[in-house]
Amino acid sequence: MKFKQIRKAVVFFIIAAIAVIFSVSWRGLAIPSGTTDRVHESFRGKSNVLQVSPAGSYGWAVLTFDLSPYAGRRVEVGISMDVWLDSPGAVVWQINNSSWPVIAGGFSDLAAGQWHSVRGSSTLAVQGGNVLFLSAPQFKNAVAYFADLSITVNGEVVNIEREIVIDTSLPALHTKWPFKVGVAVPNDALSQANPQNRLLRHFNVVVAENVMKPNEIMPNPWTPTGAYRWTNADRLVSYAAANNTQVRGHVLVWHEQTPEDFFKGSGTGGRATIDELYARMENHIKIVFEKYGGRISWWDVCNEVVGDNGAPRANSLFTQIMNDAGKRGMDRYEYVLKAFQWARQYADANGGRAVKLYLTEYGIETSGAKLNEFLRLLDYLIANNAPIDGVGIQGHIRFDSPSVRDLSRSIDSITAKQRGGNNLVVQVCELDISLFRGNEGSKRTLTDRELNTRLPLQTARYRELFDMFEQKYNEGKLEMVLIWGVADGHSWLNYFPIQRTDYPLLFDRSYSPKPAYNELIRGR
Repeated sequence: MKFKQIRKAVVFFIIAAIAVIFSVSWRGLAIPSGTTDRVHESFRGKSNVLQVSPAGSYGWAVLTFDLSPYAGRRVEVGISMDVWLDSPGAVVWQINNSSWPVIAGGFSDLAAGQWHSVRGSSTLAVQGGNVLFLSAPQFKNAVAYFADLSITVNGEVVNIEREIVIDTSLPALHTKWPFKVGVAVPNDALSQANPQNRLLRHFNVVVAENVMKPNEIMPNPWTPTGAYRWTNADRLVSYAAANNTQVRGHVLVWHEQTPEDFFKGSGTGGRATIDELYARMENHIKIVFEKYGGRISWWDVCNEVVGDNGAPRANSLFTQIMNDAGKRGMDRYEYVLKAFQWARQYADANGGRAVKLYLTEYGIETSGAKLNEFLRLLDYLIANNAPIDGVGIQGHIRFDSPSVRDLSRSIDSITAKQRGGNNLVVQVCELDISLFRGNEGSKRTLTDRELNTRLPLQTARYRELFDMFEQKYNEGKLEMVLIWGVADGHSWLNYFPIQRTDYPLLFDRSYSPKPAYNELIRGR
């Protein structure tokens, strides 16, 4: 999960110096981006009191504390604080591991209008991605006030008003390569109080990690005529406009992170009919382009439509509805064709004639059944005059596989396809390099020896890849590379395939450049 830092954070700008120092948040805690917060000098007899209230409703957590510095260790975590509620609710502090242990508080409602003391501790093995969090569902959307916070690890009070140093003398990464170098931006990174914010200058393209996906902007609950929710997506677009940065849109059509009700209707098994699905798809695409027009330069029109077995993705409700409608063979991808047609139509109608449209997929970095099917899909789209401009190769890879040569060959096979006399172009759109092997799916942490051995291999691989990308750019085959995340502690790979501590990005958990970053600017 991604969080914004509480706006109480004090940002110290050191003018004409090489660093920016951040004092991170109220007492080191973070809150979800959908909530509002305010700090009172005094409230009901206590000082330095944080007030939080829901912006509509809380998400999954009201407050969180990052435990990643303790990953791989068995520690006793304790918390004590006083809380005042404006309406009854339960206060439950937990940790987001597989057993969701309760650290302090309980599931019984506390009375409103008085201070309550909440204290507790528990010993556990901390995993990558773990946070101590105040559970939101039991809170029942109460307005709450927090005071006298103390967090301990192994009995020692944690210095949670920590300083983070960001070296602003480093050259911006995107200035060192001829192709565009972008980054996936978590919503919290748009807050100037968040250390990730000061690292965004290294990139000249931004893509929303989550906030432009269908379930983030569609009505909630979904209805055909409900109001769209643009607040978080607008923040990214506004940031880009203010910082001379371009935006890549992700994603218009995806079988995941789309409201379940979007696929329900009067068809087989309660699914939508093909006509109902197409009407909803067209309406969604139309609404998005009416909102953003040409302000977003590239769009992932469809994402992950090919299954790992080299056939239309079986667990996709889009595929299932195509099957319900009697589509067979390559016509099971007809919804992809339709999506591109509508995207071009409504982009052009709303000032977006220069917007480029992409089909994005994972697992096509190397040869095999999936890449072969993907190439057949490109042939199908081109034969049916789909207005496709290029392909997004996700690029979620490992320090030891696939080879740079394999990825180079995949780029060549894709860009050999032509539409209207022009070859398709590739973007590597979600690049990260895990330090776990493919057969280490249940492994949660790396030993010091493993880490010290694999980090140099990751460093070398990043440089080998970028050198190959430059060659492809010079050949007119590649225009952009995006890194899927800013800093290691915020990567999705800390949660997938299990909760673990991974190190896939260019900046570490202290927001310092890793050897991979240094290698990418060496000699440039």
